[in-house]
Amino acid sequence: MRVVKTPRCHTEWTVSETISRAEGVELVQNLTAATIDGDVDRLMSLYHRDAIVVSPVFGEVRGKNAIAASWRRFFSTLHDIQIHVSDVLVDGSRIAMIGRVLAATGPDGWFGVAAHGSNVDYHLVLLLTVAEGKISRDERIYDRAHLLERFQ
Repeated sequence: MRVVKTPRCHTEWTVSETISRAEGVELVQNLTAATIDGDVDRLMSLYHRDAIVVSPVFGEVRGKNAIAASWRRFFSTLHDIQIHVSDVLVDGSRIAMIGRVLAATGPDGWFGVAAHGSNVDYHLVLLLTVAEGKISRDERIYDRAHLLERFQ
């Protein structure tokens, strides 16, 4: 098998550190708790200075300032957030979280779609890479088309 680097791939191909399952689960717990609380400062304390976020809604976001802005937008759009984690897998410096997100839309709607009192309910796969004990890459996978369909 040949590995080819592409511009969209993470630039670090070797595992520079290994985290334990307990450390991975703790990081996911801290991430979900800060998200439920809407605490951008606490969220940003979990991210590496050179972090990258890849999201179906925000696209590719680079750097802590831009990531913080995307979290603020997320919190201005959704309220009363609940996150139910069904599984956390840890391998080397990588973490996969499988879960479900439930939230109420804010008065501005959901990312350009008018609010109509409906709740958001979606399954999420979160792929994290850890460097120096912080999240260096956060990739979110969910069916955006299905979510938007619910608001039409």
